[in-house]
Amino acid sequence: MPVETRWFRGDYHTVNGLTCRKLLTTLIELIWEYHSTCYVYVAAGIRVWKRSSAGVESEITAGTPVAVAYCYAPGGGAFMGSWNCPLTSMTLTDSVVVRIYWNQDGGGWVLVDTWQTEQLGAIQLSAATWSLTYILTADGPPDYGSGIYGGSAVYPARIEGFTWISGWEKKIYIGYVYLVK
Repeated sequence: MPVETRWFRGDYHTVNGLTCRKLLTTLIELIWEYHSTCYVYVAAGIRVWKRSSAGVESEITAGTPVAVAYCYAPGGGAFMGSWNCPLTSMTLTDSVVVRIYWNQDGGGWVLVDTWQTEQLGAIQLSAATWSLTYILTADGPPDYGSGIYGGSAVYPARIEGFTWISGWEKKIYIGYVYLVK
């Protein structure tokens, strides 16, 4: 049963008909960022779906961002949120889609970008706590700038505790014993 760290990378791939950024177990130096204005605070959170090879998405979260982290002005750095992923059945060709959302000063959630795993070969996502690290900045007057960053060793946005069960772990193999004279 893999227990992984998944990195919000800056490069793209196409899986199950969706082209978006990569959510993989290796990190590369392709940074991504999103900027806006801020007066008091910014918040980041995720929503999660499984996506079939036919392109059908089924949301695992309940329709609002989870694993929310807040950064208050003036401030910046690594901020953490967590979410208890429920046990979720999957097919071997499903991928997991994670969308990061952004809220500044209570103005409502805005989609930042979309990330996706490869086809996992999983029969389920395990019930596990996902710990998310976001890199956030929030600046009030006079700059009024805010941002969310990721995709590099300097800005390592990630999910820790991403846990799933491989379809291969449930198979029983029968071997043959050969006797040699």
